Amino acid sequence: MLIGIIIILVLIIFLLLVNGGRNNRTDSGSVNRYTNAQGAYDPPEQHMRILKDCLDLMEKTVNPETFFSRAKLAAQKAQYCVREKTPVWRGLTCAQINEVFSNPSKRDHRYRRFIDKLFDEGKEDRLTYQLHQVGYYLSKEN
Repeated sequence: MLIGIIIILVLIIFLLLVNGGRNNRTDSGSVNRYTNAQGAYDPPEQHMRILKDCLDLMEKTVNPETFFSRAKLAAQKAQYCVREKTPVWRGLTCAQINEVFSNPSKRDHRYRRFIDKLFDEGKEDRLTYQLHQVGYYLSKEN
């Protein structure tokens, strides 16, 4: 009986040493949902900042490659921090932004606005190339 208790205690101590005393708990004791695959703290504020930067860049750019790569990244970041209630961009929360990227008609409306901006901003020679690029990225999405 005593040997069994000693073995259990040794195993518990071994597990604590192997784990290094680490756990996925925050100071409040709740499970930390913001750890990445490597176990490092991955705060939602970082994802929200990247999301805001992506949306700002999508509004300004006339480069199709930049627009669609940032749209893809923004969709990922919005999905990651969808539970956050803090407004991220123009009063919209991550959940509302995620809805735009998840809903095909809302997403297509954003794409149409980008194409309209190409006509407003582009010069004729550059516009042909840009529209070609838009078609390429839209065909990859489907």
